[in-house]
Amino acid sequence: MRADQPIERTPVLYEPSIIIVCQGRKRGYLADRIWHYDAQQFLVLSVPLPFSSETEATPEEPMLAVAVKLNLALATELLPVKRAHAGGKSRNERAAFSYSFQGDYPHIADTVH
Repeated sequence: MRADQPIERTPVLYEPSIIIVCQGRKRGYLADRIWHYDAQQFLVLSVPLPFSSETEATPEEPMLAVAVKLNLALATELLPVKRAHAGGKSRNERAAFSYSFQGDYPHIADTVH
């Protein structure tokens, strides 16, 4: 994915995937939840999920991202599955989450040239 200018909040449908933003910033919206994903956080979607997204980018610093599609049937065969406590959230709210990098990992944007 690449964007050279900001993109206003737009409806999108992501398939099960991991969205890794190497440069720039994106926000995803579902009901009252907001997911921020950038070079320090990535978005994981476990089911096809319709929500809206907006992008921060400029010609000088375009938004650069990679979407890695997930084969959930294969993943469930390879990984032990733990059921997370739902905490009263809807299925769609449990289907997406963002993850922050912790520790001394290099900045993802440094790997893109």
